[in-house]
Amino acid sequence: MPYTLVHPAAVLPLRRLTGGLLMPSALVVGAMAPDLVGYMPLPRVGLLSHEWLGVVTVAPLLSLVVLALFHGLLKRPLTDLAPAPLRRRLAGPVNGFRWRSWKSAAVILLSTVVGAATHVLWDDLTHGTYVDWGLDPVIGGFTGTQLVQDGSSVVGLVALVWWAVAWYRKAPEGEDPRVLTHTARTVVRLLLAAGILLSAASALVFPPRPLNGEWPTGFGLAWYHATNMLLAGVGTGFLLITLYGVGWTAYRLTRRRTQPV
Repeated sequence: MPYTLVHPAAVLPLRRLTGGLLMPSALVVGAMAPDLVGYMPLPRVGLLSHEWLGVVTVAPLLSLVVLALFHGLLKRPLTDLAPAPLRRRLAGPVNGFRWRSWKSAAVILLSTVVGAATHVLWDDLTHGTYVDWGLDPVIGGFTGTQLVQDGSSVVGLVALVWWAVAWYRKAPEGEDPRVLTHTARTVVRLLLAAGILLSAASALVFPPRPLNGEWPTGFGLAWYHATNMLLAGVGTGFLLITLYGVGWTAYRLTRRRTQPV
């Protein structure tokens, strides 16, 4: 299936097409929400999240939880880890999110539903719901359906990189919102990188058995290992980043209390 982190590529043009109505972060989270359920021990809910009923039920609820976690705990600590030029460009977006009115709450909810709809539509298009891409091996043991799924993921990744580069070139710089010292920032970066790499390496050394019980061969085996390493790294990275966010927030609050008025 198309990779979770690539799904936001489908929502890139939507804010402009809707005249700036939709909320970017809610669109992005909504576009990933149906897959995020898969990380929870709720298999039936995971299946529902990939149906059109789940687009207006499970996906928005999960999206709101993730948005609260991101905006309330993670975005400022993550911004503090970025290089100085990027931090200054993120200063505006980091402080620009508001959901204190019924109107903004409605826009956020609508954005999560639209984002989730793009996810389900993309999955349906690449899973043969509308077009039969074939289940016979075509290249390296990959079926036509797998090639369409993985190929669309590559296209989505290229689109995300292109958008990020274009945004970076145009984004205005604000005041540096840093809290960490240079040394502390370096230590945190190294610890996060080490944890993610160790988790990815463990997925390579101790890979899970394929669902069909048959190990792929050739390029298919390499792709299988790469996918498992990516999933393991992302899962561990999210956990470590959340712990870092808690620590960063506590440090920031403590520093505020100890500063002279």
